[in-house]
Amino acid sequence: MKEECGFIGFSRRVLYKLSGQKIISFLVSAGMIYLVVWGGHRWAGQVSDAVLLKAIDSIKTICLGLLGVKGAQNIVGMLKKRKRGWRR
Repeated sequence: MKEECGFIGFSRRVLYKLSGQKIISFLVSAGMIYLVVWGGHRWAGQVSDAVLLKAIDSIKTICLGLLGVKGAQNIVGMLKKRKRGWRR
């Protein structure tokens, strides 16, 4: 049985997907930053601050890419479900 999804239902679904993407991106970035800070303390004196800042900047880029890829996957998933009809 097909369910029609109005604007409010679609908006709720988009907000749900975005919140999930933000949580995944946050957990990944927090974990990687923790590892960089831990590594900086573990090998203090052997790794310069410039290298650590570059690593944190790279983590930011990775997480923005992750957020973009997850967004693209969710958009494709919503479009595929729309062709088949909205089902729960």
